[in-house]
Amino acid sequence: MKIPAWLIFTACVGGFAALCWDAGVRLPEAYPTIGRCQADPARYAGREIWIIPARVSASDPEGYEVQHGGGGRVRIRATSQPPPGAYVYVRGTFQADGVVDQKSILVDTHFIAERNGTVAISVLTLILFAGFFHRTFAWRSGTFHVR
Repeated sequence: MKIPAWLIFTACVGGFAALCWDAGVRLPEAYPTIGRCQADPARYAGREIWIIPARVSASDPEGYEVQHGGGGRVRIRATSQPPPGAYVYVRGTFQADGVVDQKSILVDTHFIAERNGTVAISVLTLILFAGFFHRTFAWRSGTFHVR
């Protein structure tokens, strides 16, 4: 028995729509970002959150402050402080006063180099793909033709 193409297409589009709904509605509540927590502190008090990656902007004996990806700042309550300027990945519990109690931390001293390396590899891959595409195809009469 052959399944009609329109039925397969409809199932694929429906499945993709369900995944988009899940990513837009359920996942932000299951795994809230620090920005979402700061927008409604009472609602997210006591929830575990992850802050990745964030630059340490200030430090004192009771904790430190990080500047997260959304452009805002958040205070991390911890016994050990990373050096200012370092990038950290923090797992902790969000409190109603807007502070995060740190459970674990990873200090990444090479974050900028790793990010720039990823961008360089991506650009190199794009250049290689464009070169192979240009060698294989020619643009004539408004369409691509195999050389």
